[in-house]
Amino acid sequence: MIDRRALAGMTLVCSAASIGGLTVVMTRFVISETDPFTLASVRYLLASACLIGLVIYQGRRFRIDPRDRIGLLVLALTFFAAFPFFFSRALADTTSARGALIYACMPLATMGLAALFRIELITSWKFAGVVCGIAGVWCAIGLDVDAPPNALRGDIIMAIGMACSAAYTVFAKRYVMKYDGVAMTAWSMLLGSGALFVLAMIFGSPFSGSLNLSIQGWGALLFLSFPGGALMMWCFISGFRLVTPTQAAIAVGCNPLTAILFASWLVSEPIGWGSAIGFALVMAAVFCANRKSPNKA
Repeated sequence: MIDRRALAGMTLVCSAASIGGLTVVMTRFVISETDPFTLASVRYLLASACLIGLVIYQGRRFRIDPRDRIGLLVLALTFFAAFPFFFSRALADTTSARGALIYACMPLATMGLAALFRIELITSWKFAGVVCGIAGVWCAIGLDVDAPPNALRGDIIMAIGMACSAAYTVFAKRYVMKYDGVAMTAWSMLLGSGALFVLAMIFGSPFSGSLNLSIQGWGALLFLSFPGGALMMWCFISGFRLVTPTQAAIAVGCNPLTAILFASWLVSEPIGWGSAIGFALVMAAVFCANRKSPNKA
């Protein structure tokens, strides 16, 4: 029997992941015109303004339990300051396909964190998923001979960003269920991106060149902010309430598919054998990670 609640949730989070694949390509497209601090902070400041407008219009309330303040603060800085910076910085060096494939290993990192904090048990199928995921990433990294000179550095930075995203997926669930998810996301996004913009003024150049974008560059930034920021997060948070953290992480598999296809079209990145084999292995990893062991059936 179909679980309609879970199906609706997976539809939303898969939509968010597919939009996310496009954000990989758009970030790769525009990053050469700006700097990672400015791009990441302005993108999420605009997205947060859109979500906060929705929250105010709908009369959503977000009153925080004092005991949750530190946890919410850490999550806001992790997901809306650290992750956007590492994501943008990585794509200055690596390709859209490689970056998206590394990010697609988030379900494995999510399960690792969940197991470490005894939130979820690691089974033999999940261990097989870890092996396939690592193999897939190494195929993408090792077999693509047309990679940019500093691609490995970008791959490592993307892995750090992926870990930040996985941490948010694991630890944000209880807050999303406790509070209004959209309101929580909107204000958390404003806090994290605001902190990142302060860093942009120190380490970037938002007022002295980094926002002197071409028309195409502004188009990419607006896409990253609204469909790729506000709409993507609305879909993710709305779906996240209906599924488990692991199910939410599974949807990331849609990310590299759209990234690889649109990168070939928009930024003329070749689809190498390494990326193709890596994609197949990462999808196998996601499948294995969500199989039940015989004794758990």
